[in-house]
Amino acid sequence: MTRWESMDAIRQFAGAEVEKAVVEPEAAAALVSFDRTVEHYEVLEDASG
Repeated sequence: MTRWESMDAIRQFAGAEVEKAVVEPEAAAALVSFDRTVEHYEVLEDASG
């Protein structure tokens, strides 16, 4: 789980396909499996302080 300031910030990192997971090739090679898609949720209130 990661937190981002905005969807624009996510687009700057991930590109236009914001539902496609960004996994570096080295990480993908080391993993047995990983999610290829992601989901985004808007946080309305941060109760963590």
